Amino acid sequence: MNTLSPPGALLTACAGFAVAAVAFRGTLRQPLAIGLSAAFLLCAFFGTRIPVPMAPSKHLAVHINEQKMEPVFSQWTALFRTDVVARRADTLGNHDEWGLSNTVKYRAQPIEAFITHDGTAGTSMYDLRNGRLDFLEDHLLKLPYVGSPPSPRVLIIGVGGGRDVIAAVRFGASHVKGIELDPITINVIRHYFGPMGNGLFNQKNVELVAGEGRHTITRDNEKYDLIQITGVDTLAAQTSGAYVLAENYLYTAEAFEAYLSHLKPHGTLSIITGQWNHEEPQASARMMLVARKALLARGVQDPEKHISLVSSRHLLDSIMVKAEAFTEEELGRMNLEIDRLGFLRLLLPGREPHPKYAALMRETGPARETLLAKLPYILDPVTDDSPFFFRFFRWKELLSQSDFGPMHTTALGQLVLLVLLVSLVGLSALFIIGPLLTLRRRKVAVDRRSVGIVLFFLALGLGFMLLEISLMQRLVLYLGYPTYALSVVLFSLLAFLGAGSYFSRLLVGKERRALLTAFGCLIVLVLFYRLGLPAVERATLGTPLPVRIGITLLMLAPLGLVLGIFFPLGIRRAESIHPDLVPWAWGINGCASVTASVLAVITAMNFGFGAVWLMAVVTYAIGIFSFLALTGAQNEERAELAPSTTPSAGVAAGASDS
Repeated sequence: MNTLSPPGALLTACAGFAVAAVAFRGTLRQPLAIGLSAAFLLCAFFGTRIPVPMAPSKHLAVHINEQKMEPVFSQWTALFRTDVVARRADTLGNHDEWGLSNTVKYRAQPIEAFITHDGTAGTSMYDLRNGRLDFLEDHLLKLPYVGSPPSPRVLIIGVGGGRDVIAAVRFGASHVKGIELDPITINVIRHYFGPMGNGLFNQKNVELVAGEGRHTITRDNEKYDLIQITGVDTLAAQTSGAYVLAENYLYTAEAFEAYLSHLKPHGTLSIITGQWNHEEPQASARMMLVARKALLARGVQDPEKHISLVSSRHLLDSIMVKAEAFTEEELGRMNLEIDRLGFLRLLLPGREPHPKYAALMRETGPARETLLAKLPYILDPVTDDSPFFFRFFRWKELLSQSDFGPMHTTALGQLVLLVLLVSLVGLSALFIIGPLLTLRRRKVAVDRRSVGIVLFFLALGLGFMLLEISLMQRLVLYLGYPTYALSVVLFSLLAFLGAGSYFSRLLVGKERRALLTAFGCLIVLVLFYRLGLPAVERATLGTPLPVRIGITLLMLAPLGLVLGIFFPLGIRRAESIHPDLVPWAWGINGCASVTASVLAVITAMNFGFGAVWLMAVVTYAIGIFSFLALTGAQNEERAELAPSTTPSAGVAAGASDS
């Protein structure tokens, strides 16, 4: 069941063919090339049969080992691995339903199966042949339909196992459109487990679409009575810290503006998320403040009349946002249902709100900043420039609690980052300063020129990785998936870095002019990414993926060409001072690159991607001007290239920086 991805294995084989063709193109070595190609093909065939056991901490392992569920389906894609585990016939199954009213005396219908992605973020599936999920009548999922018009048109972002779709059909939706990130999940609930769905997912009024929520809704010209987003993050993943470092572009103020623009006049945006303790506002409160920011951006004068926040008292909260204010009729129906189910009103127009949530909604100016600073968690609304929704802890308070309970463990990702940063800085200092002892024994002068080399290659490593990592994270929104962002950005920058390094040979003897010109181009490009990238995204976010990949290549090509100039020119100058400085310069660049990959994430989490790009520009400025001032780099015109003993000083520069 657990196998390597066949597409991945075949791509590995293709890479092997390419390497063999390039490395052994001579006629005398063709038999060896053919033999290697055949070996790669066999590796691809047998690679699909290599077992990949799941880590015991993953939800999938917990379902199998502790809940005694049976693995019944597994498939890989370029996005992630999808697994399904089903309840055994001889077990009672899991009846626990987060969001179910605490007043009910019966047990919910058992969960028949779980779908997991990469072994975690499990979503439940039900056997509709054994009932139509009557417990939904007493569930938090019903509340948005109570305030909606009859026969609503519903858009669901994050189909998962299909519970939201089932609820929409049960509560009378005339049409349901479900968007699911994973195409395999749609195939599972529609076909592989089709009979268990009792035909519901194949009804004419149910439309399931594979795609990322922001991209799909951008292409959608329809208006909806209800947009439902439920647990696309899962509470369990929140508490494990898995999402602290992840970009979540579904929960930014810009995303909320997009959702609100796709609602009918009295339509509702409904988001269900988890929160453990309502006396210490966290995820639900931040979601509320994101909605507030989006409404203010749309010109709404009194956001409190457009937002409700209701808790089921059973881990899940419902945030409902309306483009127009709640009507008295809608509020009346909702209040009756809330009273019947014993839910908790944290914020509801016309009713006395919880004091802390009311203050978060009403305070403005300095009083608001003071209030936010005093709260135990960071609740500032997130934007596309810093989309880290699940970063709740301030850095100085990470270790302030001795009890790492369910809430405090969300700091795990931040703690790992801090440990990595401290370790990498210490090791880098050791491996940069340590070789000076060896250089002195070889009679290499440790003077101002050596300092210039250190600063220059430190700057190249730090600056490049600050740009690369932040662009990967920022373009997740544009390309739709982290896998695509990683692949496209890495390919684009490395390819054009190599080209820039290759053509840098034309600039030998013109170092000063070349470096200053390249730095000026870098400033222009960073300004474009800061100011122009959002406009490009707004104009083309709904285009097909190949078009967006092409646009990304065009946007990153100039950056790669410019950045590719710096490294080989620096290597040539280091070699002209003393050949032993060349490996030292490579090592300095490598240490800085690894450290900067962590620093980029920390900076983006605190100040946004724009701040990371500004830091990169400042870093390059320090390195370039130190290099020119301290190493004595000349601006002499040379008719021919200077000889170099450095192997592949051009194209290798791109690989080193990455």
